[in-house]
Amino acid sequence: MVDVQIVMKKLRGFGMKNRIIVFFIFIIFVSTTFSLEVRKPAFSGRFYPANSETLKNTINNFLKNISDKPFYKNPKIIIVPHAGYRYSGKIAAEGFRQLKNEDIKNVFLIGPSHRIDIENYLILYDGDYWQTPAGKTKVNKNLVNSMNNNVYNSKINKNVFEMEHCLEVELPFLQNLDNNFQIIPMLLNSKNEEVIKDLAKFLVEYLNKDGNYLVVSTDMSHYHDYQIAKKMDLTTCSLIENNKYFKLKNNLKSGDSELCGDSGVLLALRISQKMNLEQKFLRYLNSGDLTGNKTRVVGYSSFVFFDSKNKKNNNIINFTEEEKRKMIQIARKSLNTYIMHKKIPNMKIKYEKLYEKRGVFVTLKKNGRLRGCLGYIYPRQKIYRAISNLAISAAVNDYRFPSVSKNELDDIDIEISILTRPKKIKDTGKIILGKHGVIIEKGNKRGVYLPQVAKETGWNKTEFLNHLCHDKAGLKKESWKNDKSVDIYIFESLVFREKN
Repeated sequence: MVDVQIVMKKLRGFGMKNRIIVFFIFIIFVSTTFSLEVRKPAFSGRFYPANSETLKNTINNFLKNISDKPFYKNPKIIIVPHAGYRYSGKIAAEGFRQLKNEDIKNVFLIGPSHRIDIENYLILYDGDYWQTPAGKTKVNKNLVNSMNNNVYNSKINKNVFEMEHCLEVELPFLQNLDNNFQIIPMLLNSKNEEVIKDLAKFLVEYLNKDGNYLVVSTDMSHYHDYQIAKKMDLTTCSLIENNKYFKLKNNLKSGDSELCGDSGVLLALRISQKMNLEQKFLRYLNSGDLTGNKTRVVGYSSFVFFDSKNKKNNNIINFTEEEKRKMIQIARKSLNTYIMHKKIPNMKIKYEKLYEKRGVFVTLKKNGRLRGCLGYIYPRQKIYRAISNLAISAAVNDYRFPSVSKNELDDIDIEISILTRPKKIKDTGKIILGKHGVIIEKGNKRGVYLPQVAKETGWNKTEFLNHLCHDKAGLKKESWKNDKSVDIYIFESLVFREKN
């Protein structure tokens, strides 16, 4: 607290004019200092200790008890629970521990709004600080305002955060690691594809830079019997760890999976696909494991998403002839087994490179004509698994064609494309037809052509891009040239065919 009388005594040595100037500067300083907006703790003493020393000891004990667990290099995202520390603290600690050795600059915090309906909006907080018994952390207002101006359906509303616990309970863990960072608090309940895609696009730009991290706050299933909850939650954990985005989204819709922070988890999976991250499931418990009451339990889990060891090489494609033959064999065996017996074969793979995650396309041709083609632009699965799944999907799930029949199998030629990670460009002059595949994106609309399309059609670059916009992305033909909101990405691919 500033003592005004002391200040006035200090001013007596100045002339009247200087006294007035200095006094007004002092008044401005005081009014500025005490007008800062600080989000005070609302759940200390309920969800976590209100005493700073007790809080510090509690968190350190959680961390001490997991000191033998491995670290994953280059973490970018963690998923952690947000119940009272008695229930979920040890699970949350496993996630936050992954950030222990990081130089943290900005943390994007996202969770659900439990008490106020926020519809399809991304709600942002633009006050100055958040406070807990562990200290006071600055809000990065510049990033909040940038997000508000650039992300679809976002708006600022500090009131929604006042009685929301899901972000507050995470902050003491971060403050225990370091308090020289800034936060960007976000609440999101919507699973709207356009909102998630737009927010993912914004965050990828920052998460690709050192010192920036995303913390997703969510609990799992609520109030089921212990065995039902455990089975449901472990299935959900598997979907997250294997980045089964659409399967998880469908399970959430059907009720086969439950996550109160589901939109944040879907966002994390989207970002992971774009950044070629690995997902690692760390630990799961539910309240029944902690209290002994197993009639109506709540589930808690933690995950870390990190730069995979293969990311540095994901723009280098180098496979031996033997490895290429094996990939063709995987596709052929999967295709034949499924069409003949409606089964997916189990395969043992000895080639280490086929365990990398890559973008993959599988194309089926019959007598030289397209018979089906599906793929993953961004790395979603290990190569061998992606090839197996896509060979089947191209045969039975390409909406442009009827399912491949048993009688056609001998006439089908399989083509596999292994992709480099897409790179965003602003100058279409960098596109080399026949070498580069191209992706066009605008909002939730996307179109992609593989590099071989240019060779097969004979189009020049303008024709190629016009067809891509109109035929594949559902945009106007010259959107690539005239629409500044259109994003363009290029990639390369290694293409090999069964008949070769």
